[in-house]
Amino acid sequence: MKSLIRKRIIPLMLLFVLIVVTGCQSIGGIDLNKMLVNQVISDSVEGSMNLTLHLVPDTSAGTDTETLEMVEAINGMQVVVDSFKQQDWDTMSAIGKLVIARGEIPFQLAMSRTEMVMQIEGAEVPIIVPLDSSTNPLSDFAGMGETNSATIDSAQEKAIAESLVSLVVKHLVNPTDISIQNVTETINGESLSLYKVHSDIKGPEMLTLLKKSLRSLVMDDQGMKLFIGQLYDVMEANASEEEDNLYGLGLGFGSPGSADRELEIEFIHTFIKQGLLIFVMMLEDEEMLEDIDPFLNDNTYMRSDLYVDSSFHIRKADFELSIAPEVEEVEELEGISSVRVEGHGQFWNHNKPVTADILEYDAEDALHMADMTSYDDDFISILDQESVLFKLMREDLHATRKTATFYSDADYMPYELAIFKNGVMTVPARSLADGLGLPLEWNGVTRELTLTNRLDGTVISFKVDSDQATVNGAIETMPLATFISNGQTYIPLRFVTDAIGAEIEWIAETSTAIVTIE
Repeated sequence: MKSLIRKRIIPLMLLFVLIVVTGCQSIGGIDLNKMLVNQVISDSVEGSMNLTLHLVPDTSAGTDTETLEMVEAINGMQVVVDSFKQQDWDTMSAIGKLVIARGEIPFQLAMSRTEMVMQIEGAEVPIIVPLDSSTNPLSDFAGMGETNSATIDSAQEKAIAESLVSLVVKHLVNPTDISIQNVTETINGESLSLYKVHSDIKGPEMLTLLKKSLRSLVMDDQGMKLFIGQLYDVMEANASEEEDNLYGLGLGFGSPGSADRELEIEFIHTFIKQGLLIFVMMLEDEEMLEDIDPFLNDNTYMRSDLYVDSSFHIRKADFELSIAPEVEEVEELEGISSVRVEGHGQFWNHNKPVTADILEYDAEDALHMADMTSYDDDFISILDQESVLFKLMREDLHATRKTATFYSDADYMPYELAIFKNGVMTVPARSLADGLGLPLEWNGVTRELTLTNRLDGTVISFKVDSDQATVNGAIETMPLATFISNGQTYIPLRFVTDAIGAEIEWIAETSTAIVTIE
């Protein structure tokens, strides 16, 4: 079974907002419970949406310049989805762009039952994300194998999602500031009579609503058992002969072949209920309250306007989330004093025929996440170095930055030991390569090492016991010959860093060398 979360990403994003800003009790004739459930179980829908991130930098003493520059680089960032099409529970596509101060990064994506294909401007090949059981949180929790989980179909997934959402939302408590009025709005060129549901939650009320909702859920033994039973039956129907449902859940109870359904459901229910009770108790803990109280002030809020049609489908949504802690009471906010997110969306063609776009690609000319060994290095390596995306990653966010640390004290860190010979600092080639994320190849026949910087294409070759190195095909003389010590090949550090464009920082107090490459 592919990832339920990834497959339903847009409805779930909207659902998260709805759960935060609304309750479960009907208001003005609008069944909020049904409205929330409808967002998840819709078979098809089209729409557009955008999110904007606003950051207020923390300019107080102690915030370094680089951090402030990173904050400024993403301040005002927009994710604009010009069009998304959900064809069914298995198929979806979206076209949009990421807008930052540096420029725009257009993207397209298409999801099927088995994979998500992404084409991003600046990436020279498509990116393929598998959506099978290996990336499915529910499958991981259930301990179900890929073959077995694949037999769970969309109808079963939809039923489970509907039951789970129904269970949760019926216990949500309405905020104090919630109202409804009749309005007329134009959605996708169509004038519609809609109900506008407005809500506004300030920071001090958020914790109260959460605790009330959790206490209500904890008391709903029947509702939890009904959902657990439904999930249990789906797992049981799709489990292999070697798997027991609870044995697969990894809860430390049951064994393969167990058939006592009611006993196992009771055990899961008890396990979950105890966990919820512990969480509620944590929300009452004084130390926990000290950590979250600075965030729960009137400058922290969540407000929304949801426009609902007569079928309880949301046709338009506007929301604003602000997180503005009292900075002097929070030890570290990584250069940010407050965060505000704005979101806007319009939706149409609920449960009507919708055809998602298809992105075709050559499997041999694509980046498959399932085959990636280093997510950041492999991703960066496919980017056009003149693209906005690459410059954002490298120059603004420093995503390509790597460091390697070497010590002159063998007792402190023997595997990163720097050895000085004739005044030249040498370090283990393998430790340097691993620390900086540089591929290193060893030729046992020629006793030759080859170090590659994938970002700028620099290739350096060394031979053991030789002071000659080849840099991009040109022979150069090093200040010292390479040598082997304790099974490791040592190379002159300064020579290598100059060749690959890295920098060395020497900490005299600890006799430590820190090598950094961007």
